[in-house]
Amino acid sequence: MNLRRLQLPSVTPDGTPPDSLKWNTVSEYNPIFWELNYHAGRYLRDTPVDELKNRYNSILRNILSLVSDEGAAKPITWIDSSWYWFKKEHQTRLEFEIRSEMLPCEPPWNIHFNKTYHDAPLRPKHFNSGDVLFRYHKLKYLNQVLRDGQLRLGQASSYEFIENDEARQDVETSKDTLHGSSSVRITTESGEEVPVIGVLRKTVSLPNYYLLSLSGDWDRDLFDDFQADTCLVVRDANSFIERVKLSTQIQLPGWECFFVPVHYYDPYNHSSNHPIDPAMSKDFRFAYQRELRLIWLPSATAELKPFHFIEIGNIEDIAFLCSK
Repeated sequence: MNLRRLQLPSVTPDGTPPDSLKWNTVSEYNPIFWELNYHAGRYLRDTPVDELKNRYNSILRNILSLVSDEGAAKPITWIDSSWYWFKKEHQTRLEFEIRSEMLPCEPPWNIHFNKTYHDAPLRPKHFNSGDVLFRYHKLKYLNQVLRDGQLRLGQASSYEFIENDEARQDVETSKDTLHGSSSVRITTESGEEVPVIGVLRKTVSLPNYYLLSLSGDWDRDLFDDFQADTCLVVRDANSFIERVKLSTQIQLPGWECFFVPVHYYDPYNHSSNHPIDPAMSKDFRFAYQRELRLIWLPSATAELKPFHFIEIGNIEDIAFLCSK
């Protein structure tokens, strides 16, 4: 089809132009390859049009935060690579074209690769490195965190019922992968094939737990996404996590506390070689948040309250506040 392209980076991570073609191969950084690859396994074929539109809008939101010169230097398989999002945008737009459906909005044809962080108080070593942490919230709450180290732990299940807050509303105790009819084969015990109509949803679930979310990078857009006016910047993440775990042992005996980076995945195009853990995995529509999280798993006899506070003490020696 050779669909119209967005403005792509001029070089690939290995320094070669994306349009350079070898005699018997097509570069995986070339949209021609993306189209051939998509037609070979049309993973969005059975996606309802409303979900397809939501997907496209989500991809554009991630492009806003994750496309940059910095991201263009990363391999296309990495979630923080600019190339990853260009490929997802192109293949999703291709599905609209195949169906002769209207896009929910005009594509961003002229993207400028000049997203800079000159105003960033600190930057991590790399995506999901977890050496610097950011918490976007209201000043009143973050002052308590800074002075007293007071952390509010919420039930993971409560995020599903947050209203008018798309950045936080998600099902945190279960995660889905979605499979179109072309990628699923169901047979009876006698070997008779059962036709698959629409999309098959596979769900992985786990019991409830406590959760505290943080971001792994500075991004001014996240102030609006989280309805925040202030950002807590933790410059020594290791000390912060150590204090949290020590307080957990005292204030929540028998509980296990983990600090993990979130693994973002495409629910319509997920490899079965990468198992999904609901506590550590999220739909890739949230990738712009670059989330790292603290999770608390209860002991066998523990009762989860709607929320719980723990205090780790004053953290002004390892953290500070930035206003919007």
